[in-house]
Amino acid sequence: RFITSILSDDEVLNYLRINMKCWIGDSRNNDGKQLFRQITHQWNEKRKPFICIAGIHPISRKLVLVHRQYVGNITSSILFIANILDHGLQRWQSFKLQQIQRQEISASNRNLRELQDMEYQRALQQETQQQQIKQSDEINESIINDEIFEQQQFDEIEQNQIKQKYENRMKNAKEKINKLCKLNENISKDKLVKVALRLPNGKRVQNIFCDENNIESLFDFALCHELIIDDKPIDEFEIVSNFPKKTFTKNDYSLTFKECGVEHSAIMHVSSLD
Repeated sequence: RFITSILSDDEVLNYLRINMKCWIGDSRNNDGKQLFRQITHQWNEKRKPFICIAGIHPISRKLVLVHRQYVGNITSSILFIANILDHGLQRWQSFKLQQIQRQEISASNRNLRELQDMEYQRALQQETQQQQIKQSDEINESIINDEIFEQQQFDEIEQNQIKQKYENRMKNAKEKINKLCKLNENISKDKLVKVALRLPNGKRVQNIFCDENNIESLFDFALCHELIIDDKPIDEFEIVSNFPKKTFTKNDYSLTFKECGVEHSAIMHVSSLD
């Protein structure tokens, strides 16, 4: 009755064709009996007919039983699809996803252990090298200390020179910008250009120019601030405008904001050329 009224229903057949591969077991032959014993092993339900939903394990590639249920009391093909077939399919999909996730976690943990082992070996090598260097330093301690002292003096002088150079550059730039700002105080608002400038350290500063000011004044404004990347001052740089899309260099010093199409307001950033 189940086969003729439920399993042969068109909706059931269509569902099975799309989602599953089917095999009907008959306990009257040896293969069917063996399959029945394997499926009902440790299962109290021995009534027939019953349906069993299984799938190929995504990792081991072995057949895995995910759902089994007595269906002799099923009277509706719609309920059979919804409560048994679809339920079993959802269980299989959930099981398959869990297995794949476990495999991924296992692989990730294995990779992590391998990475930790590599880091340990690297740290061990570094420690050995440091010990060798320390032993060598102890042998030549007096000579090395003299060299270090001389190098420190040289570095200190060089750093002071570099520091003084950039302090003077910043001071001169501020003086020029201050003079420019005073000249721009009486300029009409329609000729003013508000520039927001992002520095290499991420800080954002802004200043108001006149559209007749030269692009050189834009570079002077940038030089009023610390232009540093990785604790090193920038010597050469360009200024990039987002809108209009344009890159300004020293070759543009003599051009005015207006000639470059920069009016009213602009957002720019300093880009190192070092």
